Amino acid sequence: MTKEEIIDIIGALSNSLRENPNQFTWQITTMITGSVNPIGIANVSGGQNTGSIIGQHSEVSVNNELLFKIQQGTNEEISNKVKEVAVKLDNLSNAIKENDDEKINNIWTRIKNEWCPNMIISIVGSIIASYIK
Repeated sequence: MTKEEIIDIIGALSNSLRENPNQFTWQITTMITGSVNPIGIANVSGGQNTGSIIGQHSEVSVNNELLFKIQQGTNEEISNKVKEVAVKLDNLSNAIKENDDEKINNIWTRIKNEWCPNMIISIVGSIIASYIK
């Protein structure tokens, strides 16, 4: 792979992220923590066994408006992170143009160690490995 092809591929990835930062599918799990209701008792009966279960019970109520606000904020934050990755890819492409191996390694290390979609890390990692050989 030539240097120009590598620059073109990284540039295409960067442009794609910039033009459509919401192209990835995200699975976000929300965990609510806090105090729970006091211990409750539930009666259990049936068959040969009759007894009771003692445990904790907690109910959480979240309305749709709150969920929408959380989702909106999350989408904006993810979009900003994806745009930051696009800038880092531009910096990487410029370092390759300059033939600056130290700068390439430093930028690549930052991309890998900071938040970045796995797909980008896989593609760019393969390209960088073939370029630096």
